Amino acid sequence: MGALFVLLAMALLGVAAVQYWSVLDQVLPTVPTQFQDQPHGGLAIDIYIWNNNVPARARRQYLMCNVLGSIACALIAVGVFSFGDVVGGWCFAGVSALGAAWTAQRWIKYRELL
Repeated sequence: MGALFVLLAMALLGVAAVQYWSVLDQVLPTVPTQFQDQPHGGLAIDIYIWNNNVPARARRQYLMCNVLGSIACALIAVGVFSFGDVVGGWCFAGVSALGAAWTAQRWIKYRELL
């Protein structure tokens, strides 16, 4: 049963990754030139995604990929707990909680831009 949770989490992470790359392609042309290469652009995306010249659709996709990532970490935590690994389960549960809190904070702060 735990493997099913982990497989579902991997599928969600795949969907989140596809959405993230789509957002990155939409945001990179709007960031300053020093951040336009792929490694640095991914780090600056959280700052520049909230600029007015980025489409609202990209912002919604960005939040959705964060939500999917948090759900995926929660599913991995459930899967790891079912395998009997308590420490790993709590680690993934913590990552999921932090991701959900960070995403909720971003949504509360920028919901008028969505």
